[in-house]
Amino acid sequence: MKPLSELASNAAIQRAREEAERKASHVAAELKLSYTFKPKVRKASGVRASENVLSVAGTDPSILLQRIEEQRRLKERRIQEMRIARESAELAECTFTPEVN
Repeated sequence: MKPLSELASNAAIQRAREEAERKASHVAAELKLSYTFKPKVRKASGVRASENVLSVAGTDPSILLQRIEEQRRLKERRIQEMRIARESAELAECTFTPEVN
């Protein structure tokens, strides 16, 4: 067993750090060898998403909001038209006609 003075010395701490760094570099080297996939990343992928969105619509965020609102209205109109067409097709299948006296 090592004496307390030796454990607390800077040399012992430095040796422990060096040992930990060696182990970490060994593990990193093993990982590098076992994982050979290296994706090709474009430089532009570092651009923030908000910058990309604004560049699509121009620099004015209000233009982007107008385009989003227009797309939402078009989608709602298409959904409503599909709903009406589906209901009409269902009603066309109804053949019951009551006899009135």
